[in-house]
Order: sequence, then structure tokens, then C-alpha cells
Amino acid sequence: MARELGVIAELQAAETLHDNKNVTIGFDATTQEGTHVNSIHFTTEKECVAGAVDELAGGTAEDYANHVWRHQCQLEEDDT
Repeated sequence: MARELGVIAELQAAETLHDNKNVTIGFDATTQEGTHVNSIHFTTEKECVAGAVDELAGGTAEDYANHVWRHQCQLEEDDT
């Protein structure tokens, strides 16, 4: 079931990026009980959708940039 929800979230994020001219990408991270999690979200004039929620090994700017980049590449790959 978790995999299906992930696919639906990726589809929703891809549709949001495809259907809107202006989209702001953001991310937020937290560490809870030793697990560092980062979320990526896309905001348009009318909505905000989650693109990914993943565990990251670290919390550096490079870790976040790589996470956003990998997720964006995955969305583009799934769209083709």
C-alpha cells in the first residue's frame, strides 16, 4: 500500500509541475528518534502538493540539493 501511495504522490506532483507555469519548490527536514527525514513540496497559486518524503543520511545543503535533484530527475523519467 505504501508503494501505491508513493506512486500517486509522484503522479500528482508531476501533474502539478506540468499544468502550472509558475511553481515554487520547497523542502523541510526534521530529525526524530535518530531518523532524518526530508520532504519536498511544490506550491502553485492555488495548491501545495507533497512530492517526496524520504529518509536522508545527512542534513547538509549538499544532501538536500541532491535529494531535490534526484526527485526531479525521477519525475521527469516517469513522465517520459
